[in-house]
Amino acid sequence: MVGLNGLGLAVGYALSTFMGLAFYFVKEPQAQWRAPLGLALIWPIIISTVCCFIPESPRFLLMKGRIDEARAVVFKIHSSSKDVDQEFVRSEFYQMCKQAELDKELPSSYVRDFQRFLKATR
Repeated sequence: MVGLNGLGLAVGYALSTFMGLAFYFVKEPQAQWRAPLGLALIWPIIISTVCCFIPESPRFLLMKGRIDEARAVVFKIHSSSKDVDQEFVRSEFYQMCKQAELDKELPSSYVRDFQRFLKATR
């Protein structure tokens, strides 16, 4: 996953450089900065639109106590017509519930997490 992220950053940087170079030669001074800005707005608009259709995270819903909604999301994502009893989905949801219960019991703070990180790197 890290390699894919690095590749995306490198391609994005290269494209932005080429767009800057391409619009440098445009005669209209307003287009030299407005066109690259307008092109850069395309992806955020697409992502913002798609986010409206993505379901909430089942683990987030479990942490907030919205168990029925979490179950519906897990069944929607993982259900299979080959598995009549939906055994995989049930086990996945059970594991999520147990992990959420454990996470609720553990103390969480950024300071404590950072201290654990420092201990682990020594």
